[in-house]
This record gives sequence, structure tokens and C-alpha cells, in this order.
Amino acid sequence: MRPFRLKTPRVPEHDIQEQVCRVLRLALGSEVFWSSLDHANARNAKAGAMRKARGVRAGLPDMEFVFRGQYHGIELKAADGALSPIQIETHSRIKTAGGKIATCNSVETVLEKLREWNIPIRVRIAA
Repeated sequence: MRPFRLKTPRVPEHDIQEQVCRVLRLALGSEVFWSSLDHANARNAKAGAMRKARGVRAGLPDMEFVFRGQYHGIELKAADGALSPIQIETHSRIKTAGGKIATCNSVETVLEKLREWNIPIRVRIAA
């Protein structure tokens, strides 16, 4: 008999993030820089302290875009998800610094926000 092992629970936002990334690889051209950030919890207090010492900031959005010198961030949440207090604070500071931030819960809402920000999308996505 195999030993029992707990599995790390699958976070719904991770599924949304993977879907969004698959679409963005096709939808955005080279004039748009984008990256998806991995904010997995630190495995222990020491690892967390080391991140903090290196300047890793809590509350950053899951996805970052730069287009024509403007920073845009998108936080991905499941339909029932809500921003944490540190995310609210960090997003406010980014807006104060001139960046744009949105919270989205699907590929469609991400594409809508990118269009609103006048970021060019090269493909039409059919449902």
C-alpha cells in the first residue's frame, strides 16, 4: 500500500491564469511586454524573509503589461474571490505612481480590459 500524502490544493486562480496566458501568447504582439508572476506562498518563514530582503513586494498583480511606456497590472480572481487588504494597498500605490490596475475573473474580462487600455489584440477570440 502506498503511503498517504496530502496534495497541494489547486487554486482556481491558477487555472484562470493558465488559460489567460495561453490566449495572450497568441493575442499580443511583440510591441506589448507582458509577464505572469508567481506569488506562491513561501515554503517557510526563512524563505519568506529572504524574499522580503530581496525586495519582493506583497500584493503585486498576477500579470503585468507594459505598452507605450505605461504599466498595466491585472489581478486574477475566481468568481467568488476578493482582494486582500495588502493587494488593495499595493494596487492603490501603483495607481498613485501612474500605473493602471484591474481585477479580472476570466479570459474574456482580461481581453476587455486590455482593449479598454488600448493595448492591441491581434486575434479575435470566439467562444
